[in-house]
Amino acid sequence: MQHIGKVLRRIREIKGLRQEDLVTPIVSLSTIQKVEAGKRNPSHDVILSMISSLDVSYEEVLYLQNNYNLDERA
Repeated sequence: MQHIGKVLRRIREIKGLRQEDLVTPIVSLSTIQKVEAGKRNPSHDVILSMISSLDVSYEEVLYLQNNYNLDERA
């Protein structure tokens, strides 16, 4: 299983977005940088804000985080 920050960074890069594009009132640029670098485990609220800015669903992020396996045991 990949760190969620790595998955969020990959999605952001694929969509051609900058880290600054994900900044919201509850998620600072510094937080985004730390999450993507794997230096901070994001709270649920931070994850939800980032995936909303990325225009993806929580399920899509989990799917990618599990290396495209629906069942982690697969």
